[in-house]
Amino acid sequence: INAHWINKFVDIFLEQNYNFADIEWTQENPASGHIHTFLSSATSEVVNEHLTESWTSHIDVSARRKHLDKIQYQADHDNLTGAYSRSAYIRYLKKFYKKNTTPSPFALFTIDLNMFKSINDSLGHNVADQCLILLAQRLTIFAQELDGEAIVSRIGGDEFLTVFPTAAAREHKSGIVGLMAQLQACYTIQKLKINLRFSAGIVQYPTQGIASDDLMRRVLIAVESAANTQESIHYYQNGEDEAHLDRLIMLDELKQAISDDDGQLFMTYQPKLHLKSQRIDKVESLIPV
Repeated sequence: INAHWINKFVDIFLEQNYNFADIEWTQENPASGHIHTFLSSATSEVVNEHLTESWTSHIDVSARRKHLDKIQYQADHDNLTGAYSRSAYIRYLKKFYKKNTTPSPFALFTIDLNMFKSINDSLGHNVADQCLILLAQRLTIFAQELDGEAIVSRIGGDEFLTVFPTAAAREHKSGIVGLMAQLQACYTIQKLKINLRFSAGIVQYPTQGIASDDLMRRVLIAVESAANTQESIHYYQNGEDEAHLDRLIMLDELKQAISDDDGQLFMTYQPKLHLKSQRIDKVESLIPV
């Protein structure tokens, strides 16, 4: 046991009245270079408030720790791309909130691969999977170069999310443009040259949201707007959240009106007059809303 851990054990030993249990620690084997994980405990005999004897045990639990780390990795990461899972990303974001006592601006960035179903159908699942793997790699490299703390998460079949937690908001604009150019560069998969196109949504903290749930919802609204308007990048605008909610309510009410038989919707016919013959030759059917 090296000097650092001996000193650590002595401190804990004294702080906890000569007893401690199941302290996990790691140390490199100087001979092999392997990192070992140990579980240490200490118990003592005290007579008349004097320490008389003490016993310590150190168990090598490296195999168990390796197994637990593997399980944790599988729970936190997407099996295909190696990107973080959605649940792990939300935990990461909440953790970042806690330590960020003096909040600085950051951007939440989501990207959606256009026409992914067509790639699946025309080129097959293997090629489509390779597209996702390479896309995740490019995103990860860029995120790490821009900010060492940034991680990439796969939040859907062809949707990825990342955050640049310490860069200033004004830096994102040029950074994201560079990222989009990098992502859209040609992909070579099984000797095929494939050009992928993306829709991206961006929301900025704290001007466009503070709570993680609000930011997540708004960045998804932004990427949906980019896809609907055929923009490559859409920056969330304040008020789009409410407009999106209004659209959802209207669609729900329309579905309800269609299914009900209470006469909310009815068809009328508007005649179309042919000016030259002065005769009605067409009608336009309308459903007032």
